[in-house]
Amino acid sequence: IGVAVINDLQTEGTEVLGVELDIPCACYSGISNIQIEDPPEMVLDLPDVDICENTSTTLSAMFSGGTPDFDYRWSTGEHTRDIVVAPDTLSFYSIQVVDACDNIAIDTVQVRVLPPPEAYIEGEAQICQDESAAFPVYLTGEAPWSFSWSINNRTQGTIDRITDNPYYLRAEESGVYRLGQFADRVCSGKASGAARLEETIISAVMQVQNVNCNGDASGEIKVNLSGGLNPYQINWNTGANVRDLLNLTAGEYSLSVTDARGCPAVFSATVTEPPPLSEVSFSCYDMQRGLININASGGSPPYLYSVDGSPVSDNSIFERLIPGENYDLLVADNLGCEFSQDFVMPAPVAEMTRLSAEIRARLCVDLQLDADY
Repeated sequence: IGVAVINDLQTEGTEVLGVELDIPCACYSGISNIQIEDPPEMVLDLPDVDICENTSTTLSAMFSGGTPDFDYRWSTGEHTRDIVVAPDTLSFYSIQVVDACDNIAIDTVQVRVLPPPEAYIEGEAQICQDESAAFPVYLTGEAPWSFSWSINNRTQGTIDRITDNPYYLRAEESGVYRLGQFADRVCSGKASGAARLEETIISAVMQVQNVNCNGDASGEIKVNLSGGLNPYQINWNTGANVRDLLNLTAGEYSLSVTDARGCPAVFSATVTEPPPLSEVSFSCYDMQRGLININASGGSPPYLYSVDGSPVSDNSIFERLIPGENYDLLVADNLGCEFSQDFVMPAPVAEMTRLSAEIRARLCVDLQLDADY
């Protein structure tokens, strides 16, 4: 038995057709239920498309449902699932898709032709050291945007996923800022313009003269300032507001400078001092070997010596002194620092008085000690 199912183009849900075979003189009967289902609904979805000038795009009939085979009917007259279009202006393309059951799905796609986007940067700024500025970048086209940028023709990187317009480019380094490769959501574009940043950097050359003698006030700091805008406001941690400091003791000194634009800078310097001059000493080890090696210490070597007001001399002066005698000794270092002391000239062990290692004494008898030389 042949059964023909005809599409009435109405959605009715599942229909049931009962078929019974009438067979005379038979001991059984044939009964069958035929379920007729609606064909799957055709859903056609063509999203709108944006393209750049002088480019093409492929339109594709994306759909679900229906019963194969399918017939594609584009408004361009083409009958393929995909077509390539290259419009010059805003255009609309429609398509009908017909399946084997003559179900029809219709949709229309809009193709926008977008001009190349543009980016423009401008601005001039002056900042103090460690500060920053922001230059506006004006954008056309479709967000999000992206662009590369440079300082003095040195590429710095790329910024993408930009949605703010204008976008403010952060600037911290002196130089000329320009944009490089630029694109919006759809197309590559053109970048132009330039921005200039000037960073005020105040520099200081500090010439330090250290203290000559321990504990005195002979240190100096002389400062040469450059950069920034005159006049400078100067403040030292000592409370002074002059550029150069004189008559300084050893220590740490901090200088705060503010130029006419209000840009600040801080500098520091250290004034040192030599260790104090110490008493003249000698080596017992050398004396035991019959030698006398006498030297001062501290201060700034080499040293000169004066005995009882005599002209200064090097340490050969000690060769003329008499062991055991007391002298008024003046020590002067290389920077003119002086130290006075009472000094007893020692003698080498070989020249010292010695007692016998063992001495016997008797009760009620005076003892005479004889020294060896």
